[in-house]
Amino acid sequence: MKIALLGGSHAGKLGLVDTTGGTVSVLSEDMTLARLADGETPLPVAEIPVQDASLAAPLMPGARVLCVGLNFYDHAKEAGMAVPELPSIFPRFRSSFSAPDEAIIAPSISAQFDYEVELTVVIGRAGRHIAEADAAKHILGYTCLADNSVRDWQKHSRQATPGKNFDRSGAIGPWISTTDEMPPLAEIALETFVNGVRRQHGSGGDLIFSPDYCVSYISNFMELRPGDMIALGTPAGVASGEAEPNWLKPGDQVELRISGIGSLRNAVQAEQ
Repeated sequence: MKIALLGGSHAGKLGLVDTTGGTVSVLSEDMTLARLADGETPLPVAEIPVQDASLAAPLMPGARVLCVGLNFYDHAKEAGMAVPELPSIFPRFRSSFSAPDEAIIAPSISAQFDYEVELTVVIGRAGRHIAEADAAKHILGYTCLADNSVRDWQKHSRQATPGKNFDRSGAIGPWISTTDEMPPLAEIALETFVNGVRRQHGSGGDLIFSPDYCVSYISNFMELRPGDMIALGTPAGVASGEAEPNWLKPGDQVELRISGIGSLRNAVQAEQ
C-alpha cells in the first residue's frame, strides 16, 4: 500500500494511493496507521483522482521524527570524517517540514542551504527495547524525507539541531510505502535533482547502520510509537561536499527520488 495523509476537504484522513490507476481511496476518519499495521482491512468512504488530492506531509499527530547523522559510507568519506561506531541521533520538529509540492523556505540569515535525500522508516507497531532481529515487525513502511540543512548553523556547536530545524526548511512525502512495496535494501536508489540536474545518487546498500539496527538502538532510550519516523541519513553529493558549493537558492526546483516510494518535489522560496 501507499498511504497518504490528506489535506484540503479530506484533511486528517488517510488515503490509499493507486499510482497505476491514478486514484486515491479516502479512508474513514477513524482509520489509523496502527490499525493498518495490524492488518485491518481499510474501507474506503470515497475515491478521488490523484491529481485532485491534496497531500499533507505524512506526519501523524503526535509523531516524532528522529534523524541519523552520517549514516552512509560515501558521505562520511566526502565529509572527511571517520565512520561512526554508534549512530548520531538528532530530532527534527514538525514546524521544520513542508508538504509535497509545497515550497521549502531558504532562510534569510544564511546562504548555506543544503539538500539531503533520506530514506525514512515509519513505525507501525509500538515498542521499547526492541531486539534488532524483531525490528522489522515494528516497521510499517518507508517515506522520503528532505533533511535540508543550514550548514553554518549546523556547525555552530557539536549539536546539529539548530541547522536542521529552520521553519519549513525540509519536507516529507509524498506518502508512506509499506514494506511489501519496497525493493531489497541494497537495491533502493536515492537521488536528488536540483533544476533537473542530478546532485546525489546513493544506494541503501551503503548504509552504515541498517533500518533494523536504528529501530532497535532508538527503542532503548524511548518507546517508539505508530507514526514515528527515523530518517536514515543521506548519501554523498551534498553541496557542502563540493569545492565550490552549489547551495540551494530561491527559485530552485528540488526533486528527491527513492525506489519503491516515488518523487518528493518542492520549490525553494525566499523567507519573507
